Amino acid sequence: SDIAYLLSTLNIPTPVHAIVGVSQGGAASLAFARTFPHLTRSIVACDTSPRTAPGNKEAWAGRIGVVYGGVSAEEILKEGVKGGEVGKGADYAVKVGMDKLAGITVPRWFGEPSKCAREDSERGERYRWIYEMVERTPVDGFVAGAGALSDYDLYQADDKGQTLFSSPIERVLLVAGSLDGGGNIGKGLQRLRDEWNTVRCQNASSKAVEYMEIPGAGHLPMIDEAEHYADVLREFLDGF
Repeated sequence: SDIAYLLSTLNIPTPVHAIVGVSQGGAASLAFARTFPHLTRSIVACDTSPRTAPGNKEAWAGRIGVVYGGVSAEEILKEGVKGGEVGKGADYAVKVGMDKLAGITVPRWFGEPSKCAREDSERGERYRWIYEMVERTPVDGFVAGAGALSDYDLYQADDKGQTLFSSPIERVLLVAGSLDGGGNIGKGLQRLRDEWNTVRCQNASSKAVEYMEIPGAGHLPMIDEAEHYADVLREFLDGF
């Protein structure tokens, strides 16, 4: 709904050609296809999932706990962040905690043999750029995003009864870096493609959902393999 609000507020003519998102943005693009298919001709959803994976609620709580100085996932799930007064407090979270989160998160996003795997790797300047971006993320924004990702399910109908698989959207492209989650993110998106097409392709006029994998890329293929990703995106967007 935030995307729909921006399109309306900024007077952007609709339908737009595409809504493109990665990770949480990928989930947002899937949700947009479900609820606002009349506002875009297509979506591109990258390195994401249609719902929170088992165990991820605890994982996100654990990441929040890292930011606040080693608070357990159990405490975060039970008590929340208490207005920033949990653990070592809000000041620690800003000055130290987000750096610690970046130190855990960015290597996971760019696993070996990504060319962004380390600061001294071939594309190490991109690694550092993303690291600093995570480090500068407002703590409240991170906590809100983590909360959203810890409990969602786009297989369910929205509050208007609209479902993802019945969306009349014209085109859908799912993209994953081959290294993301050890290949599991791509496998999950391929399952989503197949499940979606089981319904979508019953209509002969509907274009099948597509899937593309970016070799050698991690969670952010538009960073560690930006050139290849741009080619994939351009070919898709120029195709209609």
